[in-house]
Amino acid sequence: MRLILMILTGMFFTHTMQAQDEYTKAIPLLLQQLKKVKADTGRVSLLLKTAHFYIFKPGEQAADLDSAVLLAHQAETLSQSLKYSRGAGLSYLVISQAWREKGDTVQGRPYADQAIAQLSRYGTKMEQGNAWKERSMYPGNIKVDERSQKIYYQERAVQLYKESGDSLTYAKELLFLSEITDSGEDLDMALEALRIFKNIGYKDLQGVYYLIGSQYSVRNNPIEAIRYCEMAVAVAEERDSSMQLCTVYNRMGLAYYEINEREKAKEFFLKALAVAERYRDMDAIWTLVPNVTAGSMIKMNGYSI
Repeated sequence: MRLILMILTGMFFTHTMQAQDEYTKAIPLLLQQLKKVKADTGRVSLLLKTAHFYIFKPGEQAADLDSAVLLAHQAETLSQSLKYSRGAGLSYLVISQAWREKGDTVQGRPYADQAIAQLSRYGTKMEQGNAWKERSMYPGNIKVDERSQKIYYQERAVQLYKESGDSLTYAKELLFLSEITDSGEDLDMALEALRIFKNIGYKDLQGVYYLIGSQYSVRNNPIEAIRYCEMAVAVAEERDSSMQLCTVYNRMGLAYYEINEREKAKEFFLKALAVAERYRDMDAIWTLVPNVTAGSMIKMNGYSI
């Protein structure tokens, strides 16, 4: 669903773009270092780091992903010669990531399975969580539908992230699990993620507030939906000028529409439309136009941005 993807990815978009820029600058330096290091576990780590940077650099090309696969296989071979089991598991994980980014799930999925098997024995809790998270990106292999399978692997990843002690990663992945689960526990998970974010001082909470507001709306609790959407708006207006602000305004409009406050709803739909026009997002514009037309506030339209 495009709406939720915008919210969840938008929460961490700026940080990710900054990291990607650093990756691009770092690759030439890493390649120079590889020419100097000896064949030990340190070289395995450097090979995997370089491969990882190729995978997540901005504007990646097919050649970048080919380089990532090659480097990760070199790390795998060296790990095996050193009898470095953890390094082999990490190599499988990076190979899986590279093939998945290339769009070849047939090639990549076996490496994700191997990463789970190897890192479950030799990896840290964080590394194990990363392996289960990676496996959740693939379809197939267990006898349930694809959505349930994603939940199956994501739940195991979340538990491992919790055990790792990395609160930020745990909160992010718990929030994502709350969005994809259909167990009825989604709201509790989102509220727990919010508590953790606040405890560690994380400030970009508009996406979290928005998701909680949406979950209250589904539960026919418009008062709480509006309260959390208001918090989402306050944070978004202060910290976010992207299309995510359009999505938050639109959700706020829908929340007021659900309690029949048409004028307040229209006010926020107009704000959402202004942001969409600023970014020339035609899909969003066509969705929002009926919402701001008197007597045509179609609830379902607002959910399709």
